[in-house]
Amino acid sequence: MIEMLMEGELQSVKEQDSFREMWKQIAQKHKVKWEDFHMLLTMEVCPEGVIECSFEDKFVSIAAQTNVAGPGFHACVASIYDDILLDSGLSFQVNDPTGYYEKRDFEELKYRYFYPWLRTIADYVLEHKQQANMCLCWSFDDYEPLGKDGYVVTPLGYMAIEEFEKEDSELAQSFFIWHNQKRDAHFYRNCAYALLWKECFFDYSAMNAYSASYAHKIIDYLEAAYDKDNLLTLPYDLYSQLCQVMGREELLHGQAAPRKTMIGYRQELVFYSVGNFKIACMGVAEKSYDSVMDTLNIMAPYKQEDAPWSWLIKASAMPHEQGESSYFPCFENAQTIPLTFTDMQGKACIQKEDDYYRMDVQINKEKECLYVEAIACEEAMLQEILQWLSLSIYQKKAEESLKH
Repeated sequence: MIEMLMEGELQSVKEQDSFREMWKQIAQKHKVKWEDFHMLLTMEVCPEGVIECSFEDKFVSIAAQTNVAGPGFHACVASIYDDILLDSGLSFQVNDPTGYYEKRDFEELKYRYFYPWLRTIADYVLEHKQQANMCLCWSFDDYEPLGKDGYVVTPLGYMAIEEFEKEDSELAQSFFIWHNQKRDAHFYRNCAYALLWKECFFDYSAMNAYSASYAHKIIDYLEAAYDKDNLLTLPYDLYSQLCQVMGREELLHGQAAPRKTMIGYRQELVFYSVGNFKIACMGVAEKSYDSVMDTLNIMAPYKQEDAPWSWLIKASAMPHEQGESSYFPCFENAQTIPLTFTDMQGKACIQKEDDYYRMDVQINKEKECLYVEAIACEEAMLQEILQWLSLSIYQKKAEESLKH
């Protein structure tokens, strides 16, 4: 991991408010999104590029992990740290293991630190070609994309394993979101691609505030890329699609280049974690989490707020001391559907209620179980949901990612 730290001390706790205001002004100067979570401040510089500031009484700690976004982000962090030092007037200490903060040698930053880090990742990929569902630099807090044979998941989309055999500089241009020092056309295009792959809901982008915000960001990034270089290849078809969905004027017109794969992890099934279980579902579905009931809720995607509901899933994981062959009372005297897994046991039952269909699913693994309640307007939809649940995986939360 490559991380740049800045630490210092305020004169008093009361100075936190003035520091927050300074943080806001610096973010606005650099034209980046900022947020205030009281004891935690953030700047979202680019996808996978976030600076965090935390308070502990008078002590201030600022950190940015830069190896995922790329050397350009690292250089940008150094510039932002310069502004913090200048505007705060405080005696902060900066710890940069690459030495870039002192030297400002961008070529050395790339070739001595970022390329060797990426080569370590590439060597791992090439040594573990047979590993299924390999995800690089991916946080599983939200979802896990569907794995594809011969490919690995990255922030910029599926990358073929043979791509990691390329020379370091060539691989870096395909892997890092911010490879060059400046915010050039390639930077803005990569930012758009990163959000298209990870956060875009496409035809369902107007579904809620979350999906809409990312659609607008993607449009803005693509227009910025075009302004920098109008000859750069862009996904004009996806730009047009999002503009139509979001009611934005189409400022760009061009021919999209042919693509080997469909862009967007959410356009296929994705996996959500429920305890130590993972369940598959539509990537564009609306997800929420009930912290009181400790339940994952997934609802059918919709294009308009007044669209009629179609289906809803509630999933929770819990201890099950009775063992793998024991099931909840709702399965007694019910016509059940057995679920076949290599290392788990499960059952489902479907019944007609007044004006909808209900399905209960229980999947047991040793002394744990996954319980899913699904309701739908049509029984056929429950059959499809059951197919998704048949892909469920049990995996204890440990090392799921090569984030570091």
